[in-house]
Amino acid sequence: MKIDDQQFENAYRGFVEYVTGKDGRLFTTFIESLYLKSEELDYKHRASERGKEALQRAHWDEWRATPGKIKDAVLATCDREICFNLVEHGERYGPETKDYRSLEDFKDRPVSEIEGQLYSLLKPESVDRATVAPRFDQFAGYLSKYGLGCTWRFVTYLLFLLDKELYFPVLPTLFDKVLAFHGFDHRMAYRKVTWANYQPLLNFADDLRCRLQERGHEPNSLVDIHSYMYVLGRHVVNKPPASDDVSEPNWEAIALARQSKGAAEARRREGTGLKGEQFVFEAEKKRLREYGRSDLAAQVRHVADEPVGYDIASFQINGEALHIEVKTTRNRADYPFWLTNREYEVAQNESNAWTVYRVFLSETGSTQIEELGNVIHTDDWHIQPDGYVVKKPESLF
Repeated sequence: MKIDDQQFENAYRGFVEYVTGKDGRLFTTFIESLYLKSEELDYKHRASERGKEALQRAHWDEWRATPGKIKDAVLATCDREICFNLVEHGERYGPETKDYRSLEDFKDRPVSEIEGQLYSLLKPESVDRATVAPRFDQFAGYLSKYGLGCTWRFVTYLLFLLDKELYFPVLPTLFDKVLAFHGFDHRMAYRKVTWANYQPLLNFADDLRCRLQERGHEPNSLVDIHSYMYVLGRHVVNKPPASDDVSEPNWEAIALARQSKGAAEARRREGTGLKGEQFVFEAEKKRLREYGRSDLAAQVRHVADEPVGYDIASFQINGEALHIEVKTTRNRADYPFWLTNREYEVAQNESNAWTVYRVFLSETGSTQIEELGNVIHTDDWHIQPDGYVVKKPESLF
């Protein structure tokens, strides 16, 4: 993926204009901007310094014999006085949305186990990207496997504490807007937390850094670039949403209609599925509005009870159709799911428009989305028949 040159120019000019307006003088370098220093840069550098102090990694080798100390040290780095706004603390959307809930909710996992994962991620001899990449995937995979809350902000914040010159915390929806504006077809918000999905953002930031250096703005660190992207997402590429005039689905009526079709277990499954569909419906509208496409948000539809082969009719940012089949579970991340004949048929015919959103409902009430893509057209999934329909040839159904 390559940055669109004209869009870079548009974003760059908007950034310079915005910061110049805030400072009351022409923007020259990051370190000389009073606005950037006070609002963006200083607290991020403090977060890195305080976080490293709170980790006390020099003691980790001896602490491994006393389960709980490493976990408590990492938890301390998530205190608001240390991390500021770099991780979500749950005030806005409830405690179950805390990015660091994996450190408070072990479920049936022993504390020594998660501490082993933290040790592997944060106590390496080398911090270069090639060395960190497999450990990143191992840690994120562990959190996902056991439903411990694997979020972009938390995992990348830990890497930021490891080395702020190589890594930065991800703000998925905000950075998605910046990527899309520059012509990058890569979304973070619904993508699985993996190195393969993080690396394109790091490459994008490296490219921005080179381009800004060429213009004489001398970004001194990756923190400068993180702040550049943040300002772009908040104040430059963001368009105010228009009023949303879509007719909202009557979720209560849909639930009652579905409950009348089956017995208790079927009703339980339908209820779980509907919660996932409702969550994705709202998330898609929110995503499009935040990208400045309220015109498309107004057209998102819930079509699960129509014979179309997917649950949510949404859109890509460029206006192309996005047909989402929602598969919701309360089980582990690798639990299998089923496709109907109609879903399979549509997936085959719509290789680009059709996709699966896997929704995970945890026991604590939190909800996560992972986009799996078109599972029919990838080698990442094994698909096998599970049952047959027996009917007379003249049957119409």
